[in-house]
Amino acid sequence: LNLCLVLSISMLAQDSTKVNPILTDRFVIGAGVFFPDTEFIITLDGNNENLPVDMNKVFDRTEDAITAMFMTQWRFSKKRKWILQFEYFNLKNENSGVLEEDIEWRDKIFKEGTYAEAGVTMQTYRIFLGRQIIGGPKYEIGGGIGLHALNVESYIEGEIRMEEDTEFGKETANFTAPLPDIGFWATYAPHPKWSIDARLDWFYVALDEFEGGLWDISPSVTYQITKNIGTSLSYHYFNVDLTVKKEKVDGIFDLTFNGPS
Repeated sequence: LNLCLVLSISMLAQDSTKVNPILTDRFVIGAGVFFPDTEFIITLDGNNENLPVDMNKVFDRTEDAITAMFMTQWRFSKKRKWILQFEYFNLKNENSGVLEEDIEWRDKIFKEGTYAEAGVTMQTYRIFLGRQIIGGPKYEIGGGIGLHALNVESYIEGEIRMEEDTEFGKETANFTAPLPDIGFWATYAPHPKWSIDARLDWFYVALDEFEGGLWDISPSVTYQITKNIGTSLSYHYFNVDLTVKKEKVDGIFDLTFNGPS
């Protein structure tokens, strides 16, 4: 069920029975489906009295959205040791239920015993430039630098406590973060039709507006149906833990998405 289709356009006149095309093809285009489990912990306005809100524990029901993933890769230079990758995926999670305690977000208090809903959406764009460090007919190890551009939108809505009454309201927090990273990958192709791949991206940054880290880990197994068409089963782990200090958003965002694709 959890498969992604990989289309590779080979530019080499090589015998496909000798070398797996995943190690040699100049262009690779991928499209897949991601089935994530999501955890998100948020604190707003940098108020030490506001404890982090673990949305998965506060609410009765959690709904993760199945999302599409897209990837392109270009091997360039004469020996094709350099690669340029672009990847996009859009992650979404919504939690809802009756609050067992008051929840404070910014200067609003969402009242205990009332129904509320919270959610987070994260659009992720990844650009990566890398080079093969060592390689051979059946393997490759490489590293490089990249950029994760994150567009995060979060909200909570429900009954807000007033002085003597309550009213329905919604609080949102949105920000965009360009996060540089370093990355490594390793591919082992013991057979022209089978390959095993692992990728790791990591960063830690401390700037005026952002402080925190990112982990992006993805192992996968690929089977070449034909020389130009393959299918992969992957596991994807993505975590970003940021302290954001912007004009409209001041808080902590700890977001984790993991699951098969």
